[in-house]
Amino acid sequence: MIRRTGLLIVSALAVAASGCFGGGDGEVIVEEEQVFLDTYEPCEVTEQCVPSDLCLEITTDVDGRFVTDAICTHECFDDLDCPISVNGLGGACIDIGSGLFCYEGCIDDLDCPAGFACLDTFQASVCLPL
Repeated sequence: MIRRTGLLIVSALAVAASGCFGGGDGEVIVEEEQVFLDTYEPCEVTEQCVPSDLCLEITTDVDGRFVTDAICTHECFDDLDCPISVNGLGGACIDIGSGLFCYEGCIDDLDCPAGFACLDTFQASVCLPL
C-alpha cells in the first residue's frame, strides 16, 4: 500500500466549455452518438461527463508541488450520494474547497486513474491529481 503524507492543500473548480454548432444553407449535419465519461473519470470539459455530472478541476499541493487535473463528479450530501467506482470502492463526499463533491475512494495508487494518486485527506483517502 502506498500512502503519501505531508501537507495536502486541495482546491477544486468546475470547468465549463462553450462551443458553436454550425449548420445552414444546404449543409448537412450528421449527429454522432455521444459517449460520456463516467463519474470519477478524468475530463477536460463538463460536456464530456454524464449529464448529471460536471467536470471539476482539482489542484493539489503536496509539499509545495502543485498539480491540476479534473474529474467528472457531482455535488453530494453524504457518501451515500456517491457511486461505487470501477475499482469497486465507494465514493467519498468531501469538501476540499469548493463545496461537497464525490471523489473516488481508494486504498492505494493502483485504485486511481493515470495521473492520480491515493491521498489521505482529513475525511477519507481519495484519488487526487499527483
